[in-house]
Amino acid sequence: MEKTKRKAGQQFIVSFITITLFFLGSCTEKNIVDEQNLALKKGSWGRNDTLKFSFEIEDTISTYLASCFVKNEGDYPFSNLFMNYSLIDSNSKTIEGGIRDLLIYDPKSGEPLGKKEMIGNQVQGVYALDTLEFKNKGKYTIALNHSMRDLESTEKITNIGIQILKINP
Repeated sequence: MEKTKRKAGQQFIVSFITITLFFLGSCTEKNIVDEQNLALKKGSWGRNDTLKFSFEIEDTISTYLASCFVKNEGDYPFSNLFMNYSLIDSNSKTIEGGIRDLLIYDPKSGEPLGKKEMIGNQVQGVYALDTLEFKNKGKYTIALNHSMRDLESTEKITNIGIQILKINP
């Protein structure tokens, strides 16, 4: 029980820091390098459906924040969304990646977390994926797959998107 409380507290702190960095870093639109959003067919994301977002990097001196947008129908049945994340360079080499646990709702209160926007009964949140530094200019791709245990597809997730933001221009 204590581990669960500690983990939830840690996830809340990470979400809070992410939101703070997002707001501080996005004070101007010029810091947004790329932003993309994909609508999911029938509000469902299949386990084998890889979502790919490609973008160009010209500035190799700056540090970037890669964030993920998740929009759900407001009655998404879980408090989190596990996803596999990969950053792929122009030579198709994976240079970053791993499993991300996006805490969408507070497990105790059920309140939406992340930078949230209520759209009717839908909830959209923004969650940090990774802080990135690029050694080379060029085209990069972020690939995402859901990795929810025992689910072939997620239900009630309507959109997934990414934002690449310069955090020290």
